[in-house]
Amino acid sequence: MPLETTPSRQAKWKASLETQGVRQINILAPEAVHGMLKEIARRTRAGEPMEGVLRTLVRPRERNTAEKQADVRRMLMDNPDLSDREIARRVHVSPQTVNNWRKKLDR
Repeated sequence: MPLETTPSRQAKWKASLETQGVRQINILAPEAVHGMLKEIARRTRAGEPMEGVLRTLVRPRERNTAEKQADVRRMLMDNPDLSDREIARRVHVSPQTVNNWRKKLDR
């Protein structure tokens, strides 16, 4: 069996990604947004829906209690296997708040 060339491996890799609905792009971006782009990539690779990732990244940090509670409930319903600490980190609330809502929703 002949060895695969780098271009053929890359073509197979890209085809594999596209069957998963993912496409690799190379972009030039200001250094100020590199952290945000890495966060988007990390969280979507982990299975978090893009809409949820973008919502938490672009939403102003000052939210009222009702908005925070809605975000916690949404995360608990969409990602029940995530730990309280991870949800709290993503939604910017305390782990105790997440735990309280998890208990309320489990009733």
